[in-house]
This record gives sequence, C-alpha cells and structure tokens, in this order.
Amino acid sequence: MFGIDNKPKICVFNLPIEWLHPHPHNPRKDLGDLSELVESIKAVGIKQNLTVVPDRDENGDMLDDSYTVIIGHRRMAAAKAAGFKELPCAIDMEITPAEQIALMLHENMQRRQLTPLEEGLGFQQLQLEFGWPVGKISEYSGFSETTVRDRLRLTQFDKTKVKKAYEERQPKLVEFEALSKVKDEEKRNELLEKIGTFGFMPAVKSALAEEAEKTFMEDIKSIPQLNNATVLSRTDVWNASKYKLLASVKVPEGDKVDENFIAALPTIPEGQRHHYIYYDRCKKNLEFYSKVKHAPAKSSKEAQKERENIAKAWADLEAVSQKYYELRKHFVENFYCHSNEQIMLALQGAVYAVVSEAPRYTTNQINQGLAKVLGIPEKAYSSYDARRIAIITKVHELKRNNVTQCVYQLFADSTDFRGYYGWDSKKRPVYRKRPDIIALYTWLESLGYETSQEEKELIDGTHEIFHRKNN
Repeated sequence: MFGIDNKPKICVFNLPIEWLHPHPHNPRKDLGDLSELVESIKAVGIKQNLTVVPDRDENGDMLDDSYTVIIGHRRMAAAKAAGFKELPCAIDMEITPAEQIALMLHENMQRRQLTPLEEGLGFQQLQLEFGWPVGKISEYSGFSETTVRDRLRLTQFDKTKVKKAYEERQPKLVEFEALSKVKDEEKRNELLEKIGTFGFMPAVKSALAEEAEKTFMEDIKSIPQLNNATVLSRTDVWNASKYKLLASVKVPEGDKVDENFIAALPTIPEGQRHHYIYYDRCKKNLEFYSKVKHAPAKSSKEAQKERENIAKAWADLEAVSQKYYELRKHFVENFYCHSNEQIMLALQGAVYAVVSEAPRYTTNQINQGLAKVLGIPEKAYSSYDARRIAIITKVHELKRNNVTQCVYQLFADSTDFRGYYGWDSKKRPVYRKRPDIIALYTWLESLGYETSQEEKELIDGTHEIFHRKNN
C-alpha cells in the first residue's frame, strides 16, 4: 500500500479514484451544482489535495486499496464527472473518528457550505457518539459555545420540516430559540410550518401564552376554594343569559399564584356550590361568574340556540380581532426606518390617524402608549398634565427605531375590539365601516405589512361572522 506504514503522520500520493469513498458522516448532504467545478477541473486540473484516511479491517489493519475522503467531496465528485482516473491525496494516518467529523465541520463552515441544521447534526454526533462537551466542540469548530448551542437546538425539531424551512424561507436562529420554549411537541411541529414567515413570532407568543394559561389554571385548581371550580369558555362568558360577571382579580406577573392573589379571591355566592371562572388572557384577569338563576320564562329551544350562536359569534370575533391586533403590534415593534423615505412613510401615519379621527376619544390611551415608547416611567409623572409635559420634553429624542411606534400610538390600536363593530336588534355582531381601521391598514401596508385575506374580510364586512344564520 505505497509503503506508507512507517511514513510521517501525513503523506501525499496520487490515488486511483476508484479507491476513494465519501465519508458516511459528511455533514454536507447535498453537494450542490457541480457543473462549473467540473469545467474548471477539466481546464486546470486539481490544484488542492484531498484529505483522506486509510480504511481498516476488523483488526484495525489498513486495507490496501480503500480510503475515505475527509476533505474534498465536491472535488472528488466533479473529478469523476470530468473523467479523471486518479487524484492527489494527503493521507492522514492518525486522525481519530471524532476528529474527522470535527475537521469536516470546520472545513465546511469556513466555506459557508453547511446549513445551520447540518452543522447542528454534526455537533450532535460529536456529543452522542464521542461524548464531546460543548466547550470541546467550540474549540475544534471555531464557533462560540453560544453558536454551538444554537445549532444543537435545531436538532430537537423535525429534521424534514427544518430542512424545508431553510430551503424556502431562511428562518433566523432566534426564531428557533423562541420555538424551543414551546413544550407541546405537536404544537411545535405545527408552528414549524410557519417559521420564517411574518406571523411566526406572534403565533409562538400565543402558543406560549396558552401553555402559561394551562399551567396557571392547574395552579388555580390547587387552591382549596377553587379546586371544584368550573372553567368557562370564551363563548360561555359572552352568553349573558347563562352567566353573570361578579368580580375579576388581576393575575400576578408571570402568572404566578401568590398570597396577595389568593387573599383577593371572592367568596362563593350564596346558593352556589362552586365558582365559575374564566381567564382573560389579554387583560390578565381571572374573572368570577355566577350562574343566572332565572333564565327567561320558558324560552324555546330555538331561542336558547340563537343566544348560544350569538355568544359564539362574539367570542369568535373577539378571538380573531385579538389575533390580528398582535400581528399589527408585532409588525410595528419590529419595523426600523432604514432610509429617509421610510421615515416619511412612517410620519404619514400621523396624518392618516388625525384625518380618520382615531385619536378623538382615546387621548389618555395614546399618551400612555407614547410615554411607554419614549421610555418615560409612570413614576416620572403625578398627573395627566404632568405626563403630557413629560412626553413633550422627550419628543426631540425620537430615534429611527421608535418613530413608527410613536405614530402607531395615535391610532389607539388595542385588543379591545368592541368599538370596531355594531350589533343588530338581536345583539348579533354586524359590520360597521370604520375610517380609522381603514386608515391604519392603509398606513401599515405602505410600510410593507401583508394584510391577510381574513383581515381584508373584517375590514370590508365580508367576513362570515357578520353573515351567520342561526341554525
């Protein structure tokens, strides 16, 4: 075998191309388009050695005519296509299996030829098969420990879905970091279909809120006076003929049950066996209801069904309105004015807001929002006028990153959707054309916001919620 047994660690020889085999653990699964490389090799040949290791039998003895490529998989494949019979190879006699994988990772990373998922899978192999800690992987790969952990995080998701996401949408690692916080595997896979899209982060936020709500409600049920409580749905609380709101208690920060929260819980109404509760996630309130004792006299099944359908319509309208509020808010919070043209577009929103009279009855809410965006703490003002003066003195400090957020406050956008729509004689939600909503979306679209079909139907009144028939 070329008499290399007693040679130094690395020797260079021209090896027959049929003796060379791709490494089974090469992190780069797709070699990409080789056409240009094939033409280059035909014209000037192979100018850089491949790095290979000799294959060994079960006893550890080197085989005479078999080598595994560590570096140079694309060159080998292109040389075969170009009709080459042998290739210059640097034979490494001492490199360990773990070091082979680390070297392949490092080489591909330096050339930016691996996707983050492929890097993560390589790191994972070093961990699982060879017991390498993150620090050692970082040392060999040249990546920081934080980057190594970010790549490893990708391996916990559905590999096919992650690969597809990188092929189609180029998601950010921060999005995978957010997704990893979702505990439910089925929900994670569902969200993975959206990663890299505009609505992904709000959807993750909603999923995390749902999980936090579930945990909070489990904690709530562990409180003695609430362990038999009936948890109401959104539709239930909209049905005024069945349930009546008695009290609401503010949920502590982080959805943690503490002594003050427990002390604020109301007593069970006389004649009622247990509490009826509903968690309003947007307002962060735990609401307490009593069951209406005297329903309308001998109401027909049809009338009862109609009330239930109306309650469901309002509940559905509330849910979809809050969903799109979160999307609008997320878009504005992440919009940055990179150019003077974008600053002008952002400022045009102020004109849209004023002309549509969005601020007319909501100056207090607007000032609260402006104070928050400008970084004015509540303790900095003692009255309504003091807050207005504080805002005025800070306006000159507006930066590119908060111009859009300040203008957005003028629309007084919120999760409270009730003022957006009207109702008919039977209390069913009906469409009401709102200039301020039209103005808000006109402005957002000028900044690049992608209005969904469902949002368009809410804006123009064609949404099915406004046209439901009682069955």
